[in-house]
Amino acid sequence: MFGKKNKVPEWANQLKEKEFLAFMAAVQDYFSTADRPFTIDDGMVRFLDDDSSLGLANPMQICAQNDIADYPEIISYHFDLMREADAFRAKFAELEADFEAVKSYLGVRLYPQEYISFAGENSLICRHFTGELFSVLVWDFPTAIETVQASQVEKWNVSEAELFAIGAENVNNNYAFEIATIAATDDVDLYVIETEHFFAANILLDLDAHPELVKEGGAIVAVPLRNLALIYPISDINVARALTPIFAHTTNMYAAGPGALTQEVYWYHDGQFESLNYTATGK
Repeated sequence: MFGKKNKVPEWANQLKEKEFLAFMAAVQDYFSTADRPFTIDDGMVRFLDDDSSLGLANPMQICAQNDIADYPEIISYHFDLMREADAFRAKFAELEADFEAVKSYLGVRLYPQEYISFAGENSLICRHFTGELFSVLVWDFPTAIETVQASQVEKWNVSEAELFAIGAENVNNNYAFEIATIAATDDVDLYVIETEHFFAANILLDLDAHPELVKEGGAIVAVPLRNLALIYPISDINVARALTPIFAHTTNMYAAGPGALTQEVYWYHDGQFESLNYTATGK
């Protein structure tokens, strides 16, 4: 009469019950081999020996887009990378004070206001970019990306402007940005930049270097995920037909994740970004 009680918690609502049970079983199996006491609670793996914890939201979102049979491999890959990052970080700490030794690891990446507020703006090296987006100085390690802390920069006697210039140049040199098109409607195509790395949104930092993306009226741009950007160059009135699919794609991609960045959609013109008001409904 009252229906079956949903056993999937809110943090994993992208999974059906069968998928959620398979996901949790894969997580349990992975950490059972770590020889550390742990509990799994509210989307977190909590270790009892040192009160540290690991989140499950990102691997859950990846699993939601794949077959159940692939869950154990996805879980292993995700958390093995985190272990490798911990090992690298321990060695890197010995070099941290030597700017020449570490500057090749600097990068710049866009983050939302929500992250800046959570991490603490004063603890980061960041600049307001546009809307709710900030450009942030990061460490681009082999298996992880971490924000550079203000306390680390104090050791170097290097200006913030120079640090951002080095970080942006490193990203441009180290990563490719392949531009493809997708059909938004029968007569409207969107440019899409989808990457294996987490710097797709950096295309916004240097849009004018890509004349195919910016026309007489500028461009409509969205970066719903850290590895995906949507762009529509404005050259005629067709922009009116492009807005609805851009809004829908942005909302849906942001909600699905992983790596959600922002639901904002921007009009880029005359070197400036202007946030467009729309209702994020998805479908």
